[in-house]
Amino acid sequence: MRTLTFLNTSVLTYFGSSTAFTTTRTSFYPVASATTRLHSSSVSSSNMQVLGGVRDLVDKYDLFLLDMWGVMHDGTTTYEGVLDVISTLKAEGKELIVLSNSSKRQDNSIKMLKKLGFDPSNFSQIITSGEVAYHMLSQTSTDDSPLAPQPWHLLNGIANSSEKRVFCFGSGDGDEAYLNSCGWKLSKMSEADLIVARGTFTINDGEKIIHKSHDGQDAYYESYQQQIAEAAKRQIPMIVANPDKIRPDADRSPMPGTIGMDYEKALGSDYRDRVKYIGKPFADVYEICLRNKDRSKACMVGDALETDITGATAEGIDSVWVVNDGIHNVDIESKGNGSLQDGCQKVLDEFNGNKGTYADGRKLSPTIVLPHFRW
Repeated sequence: MRTLTFLNTSVLTYFGSSTAFTTTRTSFYPVASATTRLHSSSVSSSNMQVLGGVRDLVDKYDLFLLDMWGVMHDGTTTYEGVLDVISTLKAEGKELIVLSNSSKRQDNSIKMLKKLGFDPSNFSQIITSGEVAYHMLSQTSTDDSPLAPQPWHLLNGIANSSEKRVFCFGSGDGDEAYLNSCGWKLSKMSEADLIVARGTFTINDGEKIIHKSHDGQDAYYESYQQQIAEAAKRQIPMIVANPDKIRPDADRSPMPGTIGMDYEKALGSDYRDRVKYIGKPFADVYEICLRNKDRSKACMVGDALETDITGATAEGIDSVWVVNDGIHNVDIESKGNGSLQDGCQKVLDEFNGNKGTYADGRKLSPTIVLPHFRW
């Protein structure tokens, strides 16, 4: 049984070892600046309320912000009872918004939802960090999309240039097409105006692609460290299109959030504001989905303390922590010794005691705990 823990070690070391993905790790390098960009709403500590199902929430909330992976599905299979919950909430007149940290555009999530048996029309919005990042990268005064975030000041001068040059840490799945479609051309780090972190599988400068699986982990890590060091010397702005740090699968492999944290460390404390995270738990995505909404009647339903629950806490809305299907489930089971509440409390206490998270000292206290997202 694998135990999920949070590490307290340099992410450059994390990426710098060819054995990094097979050794046991415990957190990420503590960087305060990413968390200072969150809103400063606080929450008082309270006992977690464990409820039986979503039926107990219907009278309390009118707006449900829904994480996908870990709440609705496991990446390949829809969780038991979720389709019934969605249709029932819709029939009850509730508004449902999907809020995903996927670095891909909205249409990819719509396809996945259909494949898994969901009706996308049940959701008033389907928001991915990749879609919001796309609109930020496009950054035109005529972009009136409801998914367009506030402009990032570090892009103001670049966005008006005739040739916008970008270096990409990619997923290996449509990276160049994604960047070209919003007006950017891939380039070497020595010429780049911007870095975009979409994934942890490829390094792409428009002329050469280093792929972790094709070229080997050693080649990938060597290039990765060289590129991060060169970028830091030039203090190039970076957009992280998925703040997640670890993938919610058996391998717990790294996600783009680790690249952002690496780069912040390499930049040093005076320049860490040159990294922009798009997605939970950061404000841009919440401002979009909560625009003109009654926050007192809204809740964030998610499985991850560091993104879903931290984001809800920072925004001052209620949080519903789904614990038996998501990223913390194995840890909760192993620590609880048969008691769900004890397992949740121990995992929460451990998280709150760790300074290397986006929560950065906020003592999280999920409003409600659900074993599963079922009626």
